[in-house]
Amino acid sequence: MDHKTGIVHAIKGEGRSKSEELAEALEAGKPVVITTLQTFPHVVEHAKKLPERDYAVVVDEAHSSQSGEMAHEMKQILSGLDLPDDADAEDAIAQAAETRGNQENLSFFAFTATPKGKTLQAFGHSVDGEDPEPFHLYSMKQAIEEGFILDVLQNYTTYETFYGIAKAIEEDPEVPEKKAVKAVSKYLKLHPHNISQKVEIIVEHFREHTSKKIGGKAKAMIVTSSRKAAVRYKKAIDEYTDEQGYDLGTLVAFSGTVEDGGIEYTEEGMNDGIKESELPSVFDTPEHRVLVVADKYQTGFDQPRLHTMYVDKRLSGIQAVQTLSRLNRRYAGKDDTFVLDFENDHEDIREAFEPYYEKTTLDGKTDPQHIYQLEAELDAFRIYREEEVDRFAEAFFDPSNTGTEGAHAKLSSLVQPARHQFKTATVEKQDEFISKLRSFLRLYKFQSQIVNYADEELEKLYTFGRFLYKELPRSGGSSVEFDDEPHSSTTDWKRTRRKHRPRTVWERCLLTERYWNRIV
Repeated sequence: MDHKTGIVHAIKGEGRSKSEELAEALEAGKPVVITTLQTFPHVVEHAKKLPERDYAVVVDEAHSSQSGEMAHEMKQILSGLDLPDDADAEDAIAQAAETRGNQENLSFFAFTATPKGKTLQAFGHSVDGEDPEPFHLYSMKQAIEEGFILDVLQNYTTYETFYGIAKAIEEDPEVPEKKAVKAVSKYLKLHPHNISQKVEIIVEHFREHTSKKIGGKAKAMIVTSSRKAAVRYKKAIDEYTDEQGYDLGTLVAFSGTVEDGGIEYTEEGMNDGIKESELPSVFDTPEHRVLVVADKYQTGFDQPRLHTMYVDKRLSGIQAVQTLSRLNRRYAGKDDTFVLDFENDHEDIREAFEPYYEKTTLDGKTDPQHIYQLEAELDAFRIYREEEVDRFAEAFFDPSNTGTEGAHAKLSSLVQPARHQFKTATVEKQDEFISKLRSFLRLYKFQSQIVNYADEELEKLYTFGRFLYKELPRSGGSSVEFDDEPHSSTTDWKRTRRKHRPRTVWERCLLTERYWNRIV
């Protein structure tokens, strides 16, 4: 809207109070004024006379601002109704009641991702006496499908599921010992209040998985149940990382002063002097990767590199949606998110998201052995041959190909035999293969954030299948779309061939992600 000078006036309070500036803007008849609700109660102190005109009030985050006396005073000011000098308390009450209703010169337009009942009551519309509904709904599901936000439920897992997957794969007698899973941690059955056990799992998971995401820039948030819990988490993380020699860059956020064990703690003190107002910008720096919170930064906090959330707090309803949605911001190289929940169950989270999602995709049933079943079923289609998968993987991970001209064309040529074989199959077989391949890619990507499959064949098939998926034609002739990018730890299967790869594992992870971004 701000394409023409003088149309939009943002209230900044430079050189004067914001309320003075707002009063002048309204008196001058500025077409569009941007301000905060808190500025309105003081406008009447400075306004000589507001022009008689129609006002459209556009409210962002309506659920948090359109209740209480400040919203009422804004209506009263804009309505143009004045109390006579001899008005008594009864007159004031009558006018207050009048201004709380609809005003002919006021129209309100409210935006919110998580409307409460009161919000719908105030701003929604009712058809044939039914409960109020939004005038327009842009659902979370639609926003995900159109690429504006990420689906935070796609890789949501409870600790029970996390533990089950890790243990089942780790103890699988069919997996040869040389391919046994490298455990992220001990995967202990947790005591409900044992923060030290949870800290070990969180730190090791972050280092092994999250830290490699978004080209090594990913951050994590730990959501705790109380201010005292936040203090204890910060202390436990510092102690564990010191013992292990890790550099994690952990910050904590809580209000006021917390006494624990006879010692008083403050946010600023535990963050080495970082002021509360500086915390978001400091957390944005590369040196700080983990933020422990207690009732702060769970609504409205915008940190696009936030990839993983560890939840140790009961969540329900709007609070659950708002908290987990801190992860949904898009960022270059950020193609997924991950939630490890120690406290809640799948059904509660699914129910919390349902009203805002339209249709949730959360499924609490995960069979850790299903990935091997899908691998076998894909092989049985005979769409591709083992040697084709091997040749593709060799080319994909060959550092000499990185950044060279024709790299994409070479990889594309290596999946063409499989693509041709796919085109010769029946439509029914094509549909089934696409469905199985998509399930394999999604499941492998999800489970690889829990454990490291030291399985060369799975890793190669994931790499080959990810590229093939984009090359497969639909029945109508167009290519299939797959909205997930490959995870950044796709080099595990090559660790036994270090003589051909004179790089560290970390460098190879970064190389893989940069290489994939270029060829895509």
